[in-house]
Amino acid sequence: MAQKNTMLTIDNIISNHLSLRNIVGFLDRETALRVSKLWARVKTQQIASVRFREGASGFGIERVTLRYTGIERITINEKLWRHIDDEDIEVIANNCRQLKKIDIAGCGQITSVSALARKCPELKYIKMRGCHQITDDSLKAIANNCPELTHFDVSYCQNITDVGVISVVTKCPNLTNIELTECREITNNTILAIGERSHNLAIISYYGCGLITEAAEEKMIAQCKMLRFNYLCRDSIHKKLGQMNKERQKAARVRSKIIAKAAHRRRLVE
Repeated sequence: MAQKNTMLTIDNIISNHLSLRNIVGFLDRETALRVSKLWARVKTQQIASVRFREGASGFGIERVTLRYTGIERITINEKLWRHIDDEDIEVIANNCRQLKKIDIAGCGQITSVSALARKCPELKYIKMRGCHQITDDSLKAIANNCPELTHFDVSYCQNITDVGVISVVTKCPNLTNIELTECREITNNTILAIGERSHNLAIISYYGCGLITEAAEEKMIAQCKMLRFNYLCRDSIHKKLGQMNKERQKAARVRSKIIAKAAHRRRLVE
């Protein structure tokens, strides 16, 4: 029977958040020496994704982000929602300049992400669902600094208005997912701007936005030809979107057949 390999890998150490002091006392001398030699390499490894859990706020976030400056994705666990505030966002903004995705949903102590937007221009995904103190100022900062944004979720942020959302829609042309559920200040102006600007839009949600009319919804879904899912106020719009998608799929199949036949004819001629 082959002897079991007791060597700890770099991935083992990082994924379990072990320190050298905590592990070497439990290993035989040969393995401990090998781990010690690897430790310098472990400390230089870049972690792309981090999920901050209970007990990681404040100093813990600063320590991790200072050591691993190449972090691209950050998620805040629900047990930290009441503890993460603007100071933590400032720390992340200062230390994680390559950040592409951040999920701070439910962090009600956060009042602004303007610093994050200014210092992390590569952001493509930002989820602020339930960050009820966020205002249009943060959205304007995102619009002015994060042109590659694709996913934008401000559901239940009831302080935002058309002004903030339209600024994002206007300056972030690659948006594929927009979520505005229960943003009750949003009106037809936002929906019409989305229709005019967000041609790559695949998913949108604005359930609970009672100031939006059916006429604006119909115009928007007619313009957003990539739209697949629409979480709306009205069943009639769901049905119309479903029918439009069927017609688009049918037209796409017809085009594919025409292209295939044309290619076949060219091959015969050659």
